[in-house]
Amino acid sequence: MAQTACASCNQLFTVRPQSPAQTYCSAPECQRKRRLLWNKHKMQADPDYRANQQAAQQAWHARNPGYWHSYRLRKKPAAPPCSPGRPCATSDASSCGADAAAGLCWIEIHAPGTDGLPKTWRVELTVKPPVHFANSDVCK
Repeated sequence: MAQTACASCNQLFTVRPQSPAQTYCSAPECQRKRRLLWNKHKMQADPDYRANQQAAQQAWHARNPGYWHSYRLRKKPAAPPCSPGRPCATSDASSCGADAAAGLCWIEIHAPGTDGLPKTWRVELTVKPPVHFANSDVCK
């Protein structure tokens, strides 16, 4: 039986006699990659296949009109804990705080860095009094 290297993982595998042109092994990841590449090629090369896929997707959306709305509600992240001493920030901030006496507000964003270790970015905002012009048309 002939052996060849898998086009995905480069591991040697035995080619099935029924499929002498076989280039992917039977590992689930390799089969997933094979199907993904086939689908991508078919979508680019075959306008009938592409139209059929689009029609099938539109039909699914027509049968399930509220699916994505309910999906987003189910997957909505938990809100950060809020308290009077620790006001809530906008949706993309991990935490926020304020020092009214100093005229300072800040937002801290906690996320993993490129090295996998946690990183914190702190954006500080200074509150300044509004500027009043003698000619009020300047701000318009």
